[in-house]
Amino acid sequence: MPITMPGPFLKWWALSRYFSLVFVSGLILFPACENKEAKLPFAGIPSPGNNPITEEGVAFGRALFQSPLLSADGKSSCFTCHRPDSGFSGSVTHLNPHSKLKREIQGLFNLAWSPSFFWDAREETLESLILKPIQSPDEMNLALPVLLKKVNQNAELTQLCLAAFQTDSIGTVHVARALAQFVRTLVRQPELPDSEGKTLFQEHCSKCHSGKTTSDFQIRKSVLAPSGIDSGYFRITHLPKDVYLFRTPGLAAVSKTAPYTHDGRVPDLDSLVRMYAKRLPAKELEVPARRKELVKFLHLL
Repeated sequence: MPITMPGPFLKWWALSRYFSLVFVSGLILFPACENKEAKLPFAGIPSPGNNPITEEGVAFGRALFQSPLLSADGKSSCFTCHRPDSGFSGSVTHLNPHSKLKREIQGLFNLAWSPSFFWDAREETLESLILKPIQSPDEMNLALPVLLKKVNQNAELTQLCLAAFQTDSIGTVHVARALAQFVRTLVRQPELPDSEGKTLFQEHCSKCHSGKTTSDFQIRKSVLAPSGIDSGYFRITHLPKDVYLFRTPGLAAVSKTAPYTHDGRVPDLDSLVRMYAKRLPAKELEVPARRKELVKFLHLL
């Protein structure tokens, strides 16, 4: 004999079933913890365990990057050489024709994925790299004790350090870690549509300039003939096999980072592609129309 439920109880039971289903569906469709993690602003950018990227650390690093307090003359900042409108790169000859620096200033995009830094790959971490240009007599020319004195007298920087590292006494470790965090967030990895230029790039360039970073960041000898007396990686190892080896740069915003190669001898992308076309076993790149398509693709990177 079927059991007959009282009217009020039936309504309560039906409502409780409804809200239970809604709650379970919500857990399935909106897994709060996973989605929150996926939407973090720096998700997917690798960083070392002792210097994870945080919003506060990046804010401190950005302020340091644009501060002239990091230079001896109080006029230059990291932005002076690594200009945002030039793919965070710059030209030594354009900045100072009499500079003792002989290598072009590399762009900073996608360095979070690089296992080494500088043209000769002499540094293995951004944290170890970051203080070298500040101290270099040919760059910012600022001794670290003077740097710390200047930044610790700046109220804005000390407050940013407090938010990032829970101390308002800025040390060299805080400067290095904050700047490294900021640089790691400089990411440019556009989704590129299929095109003739993309096909040419994949066939003739992607062996070295691969993946979303457009570089495997390996140390190798360019197919272009060496120039000058810069021996590259040999300066670090002093091994004959390493003469003229240089770190392969990424190509993010490459249309804005002229001149090209470590010594800046190539003035524009057209000339660069033409030079490589002569050295690579690629008959189709000897055709001007095909080179034009490749250059058009490079402008999208």
